[in-house]
Amino acid sequence: MSTKIFCASVGIAVASATGCATTESAGSSPMAGQDEARAAALACTDVPNSDRDDGPFVHRDRIAGLEVLRERLYPKAPPQPTGVAIYVRATPGLTEPWLGRIIECTREHHRAVASQESADPLLVADTRVAVSTTPTGYRITIRSADPAAARAVIEKGQALIN
Repeated sequence: MSTKIFCASVGIAVASATGCATTESAGSSPMAGQDEARAAALACTDVPNSDRDDGPFVHRDRIAGLEVLRERLYPKAPPQPTGVAIYVRATPGLTEPWLGRIIECTREHHRAVASQESADPLLVADTRVAVSTTPTGYRITIRSADPAAARAVIEKGQALIN
């Protein structure tokens, strides 16, 4: 099973499970806005507007399940919630690289247009996103070391399946 972490702030897929740049709110300079718009345009090349705007979770019937992720932040501490794994059914034409591209485009686009209020767990700031294959589709993990961001990801993820 392969895993790729999509770094929305740099616009590339990294093939390791180690660190990734996080999405953060941009500065107020005009150059920061231009850089974000340029990154969004690059990430969204050939991605349909509907996928760019709505992301991979718009088709709720394709969501097969959700798992709350827990990790030990300290060796002797109990596991703490750090995010979610959302399982998406495979559909014709959907590949792991294409799903990763849609995710990257969605994150970059919403960051460029300063769209922070969303029910999409992909758009929570200070998160890392990874995509891997499963026997029946894909596993999208959204994690954060920040407890508040992790809670927001979990709440928004659970809202997708309710």
